[in-house]
Amino acid sequence: MNGFKRDGAMAPDRDDARERRIGELKQLLAERQRELDRATWELAAGRAKSRWALAIVLLVGLAGMAWRMYPVLQAFIRGYVLECPRLSTLDCRQLHPDAPWYWGSIAANSLLGALFLAAAVAAVLGLRALSRPAPVLQTMRAQLQRVQDQLDALERGGGAR
Repeated sequence: MNGFKRDGAMAPDRDDARERRIGELKQLLAERQRELDRATWELAAGRAKSRWALAIVLLVGLAGMAWRMYPVLQAFIRGYVLECPRLSTLDCRQLHPDAPWYWGSIAANSLLGALFLAAAVAAVLGLRALSRPAPVLQTMRAQLQRVQDQLDALERGGGAR
């Protein structure tokens, strides 16, 4: 009978402790959810600016590559490079393969085209990296899930931590 009375007397203490723990876990869960929401919003705002910047770099890189590679392709198609000083189309002259700057012009335009292409590739890689979930958010979600699992276990009556 003493064992029964002791168990009966301690049961309310265990229930109170369990209810307190459930309350603490609910509060912790709400705090972690707010932190996750805030971090997600801040990260999304920062990434939006980066996405715009990388999209502009991508467009400029592709346009620059097309601009610089066009004379190179024309050199192979037509057999000469059209050289226009100071981006003017009024005073242009043709450079044929026997001209001293023909191959230099092709090399310079190819190099500049490759640099523009490298900028575009770097922008694509940056955009790809931004599309992945942030490790910080994944960690916060895992912590939130652990707290939720503890709360579910206590509410089911298992009392397991």
